Amino acid sequence: MKYGKVVILYGDVPIIREETIRELVEKSIEKNEKATILTSRIKNPTGYGRIIRNKDGKILKIIEEKDLEEKQRRINEINTGIYCFDIQTLMETIEEIKPNNNQKEYYLTDVIGIISERRRNSIRISGKR
Repeated sequence: MKYGKVVILYGDVPIIREETIRELVEKSIEKNEKATILTSRIKNPTGYGRIIRNKDGKILKIIEEKDLEEKQRRINEINTGIYCFDIQTLMETIEEIKPNNNQKEYYLTDVIGIISERRRNSIRISGKR
């Protein structure tokens, strides 16, 4: 088994500050989180995956733009594509990803839903760009 944390950033992420990544990792370690996600609220979220939360504010999953229902399109909290995962948890859950979406693709973002379903901690840090 692998232990520790891994940071994953999408290749098309706009300029991000070093301090933001450092804060993401520090919070993940401090809280012993299985997944820490950098999210942001923007005026026009078109083109981005949306953060889906429960009534208590806990992140349940991320839904990609092409898979959104009409009501979900109004959500303005987006996935920035920047994560800090517990390595062991990521390795355990990544194999469970299925192409159950409109594009028939394997989404890394589905790991968040899997972690949430297992009632493991998953938090967010609002973005600073």
